[in-house]
Amino acid sequence: MRTFKSILGRVLSIFLHILIACLALLIICGIIGTILLYKYSESVLGTSLGALYEEAKTAIEESTESDFRLNQTSYIYDVNGDLMTKLSADSSQNYVAYEDIPENVINAFVAIEDKTFWTNPGFEIKAIIRAVWSYFSTGEFTQGGSTITQQLVKLTFLSSEKTLVRKVKEIIMAYYVTQEYSKEQIMEWYVNQCCFANGIYGIADAAWYYLGKTPDELSIGEIAYLCSIPNLPEYYNPWTYPENAVSRMKLILQAMYEQDYITESEYHEALRSTINLQYNTIDSDYDDTISYAIYCAVEYLMELNGFTFVNEFNTDEEYTSYWESYNEAYSEAKDQLYTGGYSIYTSIQPDTQKILQTQIDSLLSFDTALTSEGVYNLQGSATIIDNVTNKVIAISGGRTQYDLENNYGINRAFQSTRQPGSAIKPILVYGPAVDNGYTASSTLYNIAVQTAYDYYNAGTNGVDSMTGTAYSLKTAVAYSYNGCAVYLYNKITPEVGLSYARQLGLNHFTAEDTDLSAALGGMTYGTNTLEMAGAYSAFPNFGAYTKPDCLLSILDADGNEIYEQMESVQVFQSSTAIQMADILRGPIEYGTASSMDWDSYSSEPAAGKTGTTQVNGDGWFCGFTDRYTIAVWVGTDDNSTVDGMAGGTYPASIWRNTMAWLLDNKDTQVEESVFE
Repeated sequence: MRTFKSILGRVLSIFLHILIACLALLIICGIIGTILLYKYSESVLGTSLGALYEEAKTAIEESTESDFRLNQTSYIYDVNGDLMTKLSADSSQNYVAYEDIPENVINAFVAIEDKTFWTNPGFEIKAIIRAVWSYFSTGEFTQGGSTITQQLVKLTFLSSEKTLVRKVKEIIMAYYVTQEYSKEQIMEWYVNQCCFANGIYGIADAAWYYLGKTPDELSIGEIAYLCSIPNLPEYYNPWTYPENAVSRMKLILQAMYEQDYITESEYHEALRSTINLQYNTIDSDYDDTISYAIYCAVEYLMELNGFTFVNEFNTDEEYTSYWESYNEAYSEAKDQLYTGGYSIYTSIQPDTQKILQTQIDSLLSFDTALTSEGVYNLQGSATIIDNVTNKVIAISGGRTQYDLENNYGINRAFQSTRQPGSAIKPILVYGPAVDNGYTASSTLYNIAVQTAYDYYNAGTNGVDSMTGTAYSLKTAVAYSYNGCAVYLYNKITPEVGLSYARQLGLNHFTAEDTDLSAALGGMTYGTNTLEMAGAYSAFPNFGAYTKPDCLLSILDADGNEIYEQMESVQVFQSSTAIQMADILRGPIEYGTASSMDWDSYSSEPAAGKTGTTQVNGDGWFCGFTDRYTIAVWVGTDDNSTVDGMAGGTYPASIWRNTMAWLLDNKDTQVEESVFE
């Protein structure tokens, strides 16, 4: 009879043999896989693995230390060909040698980005397996998989495209970088070259621009905060998403503590630390136009890199996931712009920009209340589009404030969103309705809005049978009767209305924005003047929408033209645009914007729509003449009420004064007028 000991020994022996067999099988599969990849790499990668290997190896062997420190400067010009700004990632002016980099900066990057940095050969097998699995699951490398050395290689030598060829080349080059250079050199170059958002590269510039300090003056908490940014610079941008950076800062501190880079007391002290942003950036007379020109160029490079822009989402998860991937692609393309030696020629008109900014500053100068950051609380933004070229010629993201140490901040014209109020109605309700058979004389009922919401949300057909005071569609638009808009939106259905709005470039509708409240501007996230100006410009263009930008030409470092004009999309029938131009004259001539007294300023026909949100927090005026479209927003950064706020007051006055100047001083010729 077998003893327990002998049975246990037999079981362990069998288990050991099985384990050895499995390991052997894995090794055999790995060898076969490698042989097959090498043999058939040309069909998989488009080039032989041998050729790819030699190309990557040669590039590193022929590299010099200066290759990891210098990048090509890009230039942005206005419509007159005058230089607006230079964009460069060359951090040599504030370069920090390895021995001067704070130890905790190095430890923070290692802890969160590459735990095996000091021992790995430039790549990490587990991370590569995750990345490859992601590639074959989704078609792109969405799961990271890059060591610090790989990130340095990508920043220095490679494009941002997410392809198998680029990833293989990245791994090979990373390996040879570790053969040619020391880990200390690699870390020095990475810390000085990685992007900290807002065109800031390197820890020295980041420490100064965000905190007004030198690297050696940073606390552990401040180091973790800054080191959170390079992972996804746009998502962790301290100026636009400070809460995201704080969240990742906490992850970095936890990783540093768990890996024994900091003590428990240092960990808890850093968690309690306060980050005091100071915005110590470079002054510029073109702050808003520069930030917008950069945005346009980056989005165009994103498109060239294969990014697919989407603005229809079935779930909130889809919306969140899309914007996360957008921010990642934006960050990579922005790095590309700052290091690629491009020449960007824009449609920005300095004189028009000056007039627009002057109008916003002067008409809002009555309120000088400040936020806790010392910025004017009452703000305005505006976007001007030339309807003939479909180009943005001026854009303002806020009031000028000379008493600040600098005048840079968020560009509210495209970097933030606000509720549009009734200004959304021509885009979401009336334009689509006219395109589907309604006319200026169609009868609408000014129904009880809240009752309609209740019926609709309960899933009944009660809204269909509601009545109220009857008005013609044109009158309902002129006086902005909310009940009429909700009544009509229910008739054409939110699905139809939203389909038009998305085609007209409104990008922030979520899966929850499918109820009737959207007809009055009740959106989860809202919109901005860039999107609204672009959407309204479809009317003077006879229903054709062109995504607005300010780009005229982009030359690469070799002088090759890489920019192609956006194609127009026919969203409305031309007859719809003509009818809407007539309908939208109502608010200006006798409706909610009649107090602007347009006829006293110009004889040119003009059309537009006011918008005012609940408790007077946001005011809008969006309108057009044959040649120009302008969208204006006025509101507060803290969403507080503004006395006397309405779309027909401050926003309409800014619109009127600016449009009148354009018509007096700029070309007004069009081939055909939408105003019959």
